[in-house]
Amino acid sequence: VGDVAGMGADLFESYVGSIIAAMTLGAFLFASDPNMSGLVMLPLAVAGLGIVASIVGTFFVRAKDEHGLHAALFRGLIVASVVLVGAAWWLCTSALQFPAQLT
Repeated sequence: VGDVAGMGADLFESYVGSIIAAMTLGAFLFASDPNMSGLVMLPLAVAGLGIVASIVGTFFVRAKDEHGLHAALFRGLIVASVVLVGAAWWLCTSALQFPAQLT
């Protein structure tokens, strides 16, 4: 069902399958690279940071009477997105120590 109906039918399986596919591609494309292990772990690390960014974003969801629920959810989405982009940038530039030509 997950393959036919999309990510909504079986979210966890599709999400983990996407992460494993990206890790596999990294392993095959950068097999001769000395930093291959960092490149293989990058999708898993970004997914982990996405969970942390989602938790941070939930603290910014406050429904006020004059703005409504949509604005509150949108504010949480924007905060989580900004946190994830910043964390992914940090991860790619310093945490995994990629070669200079990839950063």
